Amino acid sequence: PDAVIEFPGQPAIACGDLQTLGYIGSISDGQCERLPDLINEVCGCDPRTPDPTPNPTRPPTPGPTPAPIVARTPEPTPGPTNPPCDICGEDMSMSIGIPDAIVEVPGQPAVTCAELQTEGFAGFIPSRTCDRLPAIVNRVCGCNPPCSVCGDGKEVDFPDAVIEFPGQPAIACGDLQTLGYIGSISDGQCERLPDLINEVCGCDQRTPDPTPNPTR
Repeated sequence: PDAVIEFPGQPAIACGDLQTLGYIGSISDGQCERLPDLINEVCGCDPRTPDPTPNPTRPPTPGPTPAPIVARTPEPTPGPTNPPCDICGEDMSMSIGIPDAIVEVPGQPAVTCAELQTEGFAGFIPSRTCDRLPAIVNRVCGCNPPCSVCGDGKEVDFPDAVIEFPGQPAIACGDLQTLGYIGSISDGQCERLPDLINEVCGCDQRTPDPTPNPTR
């Protein structure tokens, strides 16, 4: 179970973790059918030893009717053994900001952030997988604290203006501000944004709400 298998385009995963993902239904039928040929050499897939065939027994000799036996309550089925997992990471100051966003974790089908977090709290995510999740889901699920892209107390004046960052697609200033409010921008990026977008997006101090007239 500790052997590590790698698939093209995906991070390495331990054979035991991959088996756990299969047992909890996180691998599709199509992927499951192809896995034995791909992992046999590394993970060592041996057939299970069949249970021995019981010897035939003679029917019991009829005797006096025994007293009724009170059925014992079955022992509860043990639950998952993994500790609870916060997919945003334990050091995040807020929980998931976009619960309906779709996240794709290597070796698993696409799932919403809320569903993935439910599996984490229930103990269905191995600890080693949990440690890697924040880096994968942070931006998609909105795990960061709210960010004002223009700086504290300011907002964009030109929401329809378009801003471009090297290596990223163009985005409207209003959309960028929304991503900040829902936690899709990390603290480090948030601190640098005001100087980068001020000229294009027009970051001015927010106008305070008017003071209502006193009522009699």
